[in-house]
Amino acid sequence: MKLVWQVAGGLCVIGAAFWWTCTGRGDGGRAPAVRSTDRGGAALITSAPRRPVSALAGVPYHGMSWQVHYSATAVEQAKVLLREIADLGADTVMISNPGYQEHAGSDSFKIDPVVTPSREQWLEIFKIAHDNGLRVILMPIILLSDPRGNEWRGVISPPNWDDWFEQYRKFILHFARIAEEGKVEVFMVGSELVSTEKFTNRWYEVIREVRREFSGKLSYSSNWDHYKVVEYWDELDLVGMTSYYKLSSDPRPSLDSLIKAWEPLRKG
Repeated sequence: MKLVWQVAGGLCVIGAAFWWTCTGRGDGGRAPAVRSTDRGGAALITSAPRRPVSALAGVPYHGMSWQVHYSATAVEQAKVLLREIADLGADTVMISNPGYQEHAGSDSFKIDPVVTPSREQWLEIFKIAHDNGLRVILMPIILLSDPRGNEWRGVISPPNWDDWFEQYRKFILHFARIAEEGKVEVFMVGSELVSTEKFTNRWYEVIREVRREFSGKLSYSSNWDHYKVVEYWDELDLVGMTSYYKLSSDPRPSLDSLIKAWEPLRKG
């Protein structure tokens, strides 16, 4: 099985940055036309011709992320944002959406319809992405609705891990089935669940059950400082990492400076 390094997040100077490289064949996909500005600021990017998603098989992923936090406007936002993302030269969009666990010590999950689109809305969003020549990576994440202190999903510690994984299985399968119906290309089975990653056999079970429902590629998004701990990469098609490297202190960095800052990180 080929493993692909994939760093997931959003395009920003400090924060999670999308960075895809691939071992598959291809010329790198649909590249934008880039022209530097006179003052060394952000480059001007012009729209590149669309190519159908079916023509992207084997092409490395080049894309951006979109976090959906309000279902009522998600479809209308998709019509604008996904076109803009495609016009920048991307061939892939990662769409993330949260479910909620009360705090790190609880073991139940809630999908909030105010935040999470309905099945019908998801299918329309996926169609909009595909119509714009974008492959889709769907990444459901867990957020804590009432964290105690500085808790986050990476320190989850429920009273009963069996109960937690059973609830998580139901949560992730809900999204996997919709992703399959919408012909999503890649599905993330989890993101930054650091304290759970030691349970390799439980993750094997989750991954195998998701694979029975979803026929595309599977991945997991490890935290940038914890990817070596994960031992179930062999059950996945892609290796994912959420990266929070600082690329610049300059609020208006040049494209060249960002590329140079990424280079040593890309090489590992």
